[in-house]
Amino acid sequence: MTTQPRALVTPALQSQAFAARATARSVHAFTLAELATDAASGHCGQRWALSRVESNTFHGFYESDTTAAWLVVRAVLSRKGAATLTDATTLTLTVTDGTSTASTLADGIPDGLRGDRSLYLPSSALWAPRAECLASHRWVVSLAELRAVLSASTRWRFELVTSTGSSHYLESFTIEEAARLAVDTADTFGQLPQNYLPRGVVVDGASGLQRIGATLEAAFDLSRRTYHASSIAEATPWTTTSTSYAVLTGDAEPGGAAIQYVTRGRRMRVATDARVRFRVRYKTTAGQTASIRLHTGAGTYTLALGDTSGAWADSDVATAYLKTSGVGYLDAITWDAKCTGGTLSVSARCVWDHPL
Repeated sequence: MTTQPRALVTPALQSQAFAARATARSVHAFTLAELATDAASGHCGQRWALSRVESNTFHGFYESDTTAAWLVVRAVLSRKGAATLTDATTLTLTVTDGTSTASTLADGIPDGLRGDRSLYLPSSALWAPRAECLASHRWVVSLAELRAVLSASTRWRFELVTSTGSSHYLESFTIEEAARLAVDTADTFGQLPQNYLPRGVVVDGASGLQRIGATLEAAFDLSRRTYHASSIAEATPWTTTSTSYAVLTGDAEPGGAAIQYVTRGRRMRVATDARVRFRVRYKTTAGQTASIRLHTGAGTYTLALGDTSGAWADSDVATAYLKTSGVGYLDAITWDAKCTGGTLSVSARCVWDHPL
């Protein structure tokens, strides 16, 4: 196994690099290799975020089959009312693939994210304006360590249990993929930089550039984006009791229409819609089933939700499309749902890339 660092750069693509009837030079291979490697490992796009929450349980979904190697976790504490410096907040993060759960340091969950550390506001919280007395914390989680515990070919679910101090908000909490700053021959993608040094000889064989094609495929298939990832406190979920499709309570504009979530689908070819997957976390009243619909500019897509007997469960995964030919290439997502009886509750929803 060979590992080499790489600069995080997207090179300019000059037209002369592909001039017809011209002698091939190292700049041609350099440009192609850098573009392919950067596309596969420099633009990792999955993300989950919460904004100004207090003590509760929250969930987010993640597609684990990706070119990313690291997750960056950030938490920001802010003041709620008058500050009390002895107030503490704890965060407990676990990750599950539906069968196994990562929750320990050996599993890849670092100190401070296992409910094992108290997080405090700075002393300036006693006198400074609220916006100037934030406490920021940052962790890096290895996906390799998580993949040693969880299946690397399934969709995972984050669970965050927050216990905030009485004078605290968890102002922001984010989990996002980090760009890779190294190429490893243990992966099936990525071109080692020493194989395309400027002024080098363009060669075939073991030190050639055979991995460019596989790297491009990985960039297309595995560099996924998160288009929509909304999460609400499990104790106060979105709900409906309607037996016909209706906007979920808590997910409506003041006039009653469903909230629109604007996004931009990955535009690969003209007039080709972006294929996505979507999933929710939900529960139904015992003996009842439900359905939830995702509306986009490309169509309406229905996901059947089985009886959970009052327990929280993760839905199946359904396929949908985002419109890519709208104004500014933007699309708007809305949701509605129905149940056969009782109450349908939803605490998390996710829409992410599915180019395969």
